[in-house]
Amino acid sequence: MNTFKCFILIVLSFFVYACSNLTNEAIKYNDLIIERQQKIVSLFNKLDSSFVDTINKSYIQNLEILKKEIENQFTFIDTIASFNGSDEYKNEYKTLLNAYYETLNNEYQNMIEWNSLPNEQFTKEVSDKFYKTYENANKKIEKAVNKFIEFQKSFAQKYKFNLIDQNTNEN
Repeated sequence: MNTFKCFILIVLSFFVYACSNLTNEAIKYNDLIIERQQKIVSLFNKLDSSFVDTINKSYIQNLEILKKEIENQFTFIDTIASFNGSDEYKNEYKTLLNAYYETLNNEYQNMIEWNSLPNEQFTKEVSDKFYKTYENANKKIEKAVNKFIEFQKSFAQKYKFNLIDQNTNEN
């Protein structure tokens, strides 16, 4: 009977260790991707704030830097292994990257063109289109980010870890 109890204890210990190890691996996998996603968010913020620079037009360079970063992340995400036999996380992140890239190539490209107009051509009508397009771009990105966050929450729940909201530092 003692041998049986020892066997059960060993099996349970192994199970707890395996679950804990998988949780730690899930956390690392999540962090690996989110660290890169935060870089994109930072570059979007830099691009948005550069629209006031109508003299040097730094927004043009910032757009190109952001596009290149997204392209690099597409390459990166294809090089990392699947997690626990599934490409679901990678595919969800690619969907988010696609939304970022599409928004840059459509809405932001229009905004760049309008913002690059000479002052006398940047009319109230153009200004209104610029701000409406900016709002639409933000809505599009917000929708994609929220979808990704919902996936991320289910991933965290599945692998038994808590996400930390970077805005509030709460779980």
